[in-house]
Amino acid sequence: MVYTGDNYLPLPQGKLVWLVDLSRPTGPPARYVVDATEPFLLDVIERSALSSLITGVVSASPEITAETAPLAAKSAAFPNLVPAQNAPLIETYDSQGTKVLPRTPARVGDNPPVGRSEVDNAHNFTRETFDYFLNVHGRNSFDNQGTVMRSTVNYGRNYVNAFWEGLNLYTAYGTGLAVKDVVAHEWAHAVTQHTANLEYRWQSGALNESFSDIFAAMVDRDDWLLGEDIPSRLLGGADAIRSMSNPEAYGQPAHTDDWKRTCSNNQGVHTNSGITNHAYYLIATNIGKDKAEQIFYRALTVYLQPRSSLRDARAAALSAAADLYERDDVEYVAVDQGFRYVGITSNWNPPTNNCSCAATQVLAERSLFANAVQALDIAITLYQVRDQVMDGEALGQRYRALYEEQSDRIGELILSDTALSAQAAHLLQSTQPGMQSLADANAAAEIVTAQDVQDLTTFLQDLARHDREQDGGVLAQTIDQELQRTNLQKLVGMTYTEAWDFLNNTAHTVYMPMIAR
Repeated sequence: MVYTGDNYLPLPQGKLVWLVDLSRPTGPPARYVVDATEPFLLDVIERSALSSLITGVVSASPEITAETAPLAAKSAAFPNLVPAQNAPLIETYDSQGTKVLPRTPARVGDNPPVGRSEVDNAHNFTRETFDYFLNVHGRNSFDNQGTVMRSTVNYGRNYVNAFWEGLNLYTAYGTGLAVKDVVAHEWAHAVTQHTANLEYRWQSGALNESFSDIFAAMVDRDDWLLGEDIPSRLLGGADAIRSMSNPEAYGQPAHTDDWKRTCSNNQGVHTNSGITNHAYYLIATNIGKDKAEQIFYRALTVYLQPRSSLRDARAAALSAAADLYERDDVEYVAVDQGFRYVGITSNWNPPTNNCSCAATQVLAERSLFANAVQALDIAITLYQVRDQVMDGEALGQRYRALYEEQSDRIGELILSDTALSAQAAHLLQSTQPGMQSLADANAAAEIVTAQDVQDLTTFLQDLARHDREQDGGVLAQTIDQELQRTNLQKLVGMTYTEAWDFLNNTAHTVYMPMIAR
């Protein structure tokens, strides 16, 4: 493929790359962008928060355009139709606390309920989502090809989240998460993957999340809340995850003036999605949900592309409205006004983020490693640990957020000091076997040694000292707090898996799930 980079890593001329998809027995797949001329990792392209795999590449695949897409009737895109040949193919599994999709489904098709609430809820809500897309939009399953809709419930241990797995094509739900709008949200990610395929970061990632929220709210259309049926105890006492009518109540911006500039959460996809969510709420309140959902479905499936921005979404919605109505009709005017109200105009664009990863910067220093292959192996291990271990635990989410907030500063300090660079490279090399055993869930493998703990502690203390000496302090304060609250010496002698379990069982954190997936 030809890769053109990201907003903070532009490659205007494009670069010849291999796209390497790694799928493992447990955990989500990952896609790595590797230089085709030498084994060097250029980028890692996220799934839809464990959702749709996205490309960010130029390929020879045909694209849907306004000229090739079928145009619906002006009055109603699709009447109520449920052809017998489009009977849904639905399979629901029970992972029973593991992260493995079982071989045998617990419930299939139109078979009666099995009496297990998690299984029956996921199965029934998947059927409702299928019926919604077929009856309202004429779409036969998520890919419009009638493909089986597979789900698994009770995924993982204390896993307070849900996701769409876009390589093996199934949704998964932690216990208590298989509620109607969450199930619809995940299957909407699948629809997005098979239409606009919005890349899961920055503006396109925020749109990816927003369209999942929009269609989730249309399947569960009694209110404008997301996740309100999740048990409150799983939400740290909150009554929902997000609100489209009042995004600020749940920490999201409702206007571009409050756009969150961040490197966390794939550059703020679950935060900044509140802006287009609110635009949709305003439009649907003005002209009705029946009309609004048709306009936005057409915008997604006809006009948007993998790297579309928020202003592209405005243009797409206006084009869809013009297809279905006249430009002086109230529907078209409502779309224009809705986007303007939240600050999305034809010339608005948010500031770019500098989200270069400190670890990747160190791995790019070839002189610090035996060869580029060793650096790539370490990089893959780090991403596996992040995606398969950290993303599934509250503490992991917290550590990841802290790292992403400070990654720029960490990279700046490491690359400005050769001794600190050497320390970082040594730490990455010496801990890779243990990290790999953690990613592989091999409880009887690598042991945390006293030297491992000493090397990590010394590196963090030196990093904090450099931060203070170079007119910083925020990073140093964060490091000091984490070292004080975590007794690393207690990890000595444990396997890496035991150490991670110990940290999770002794940490006091509250995790508000993103329902990223």
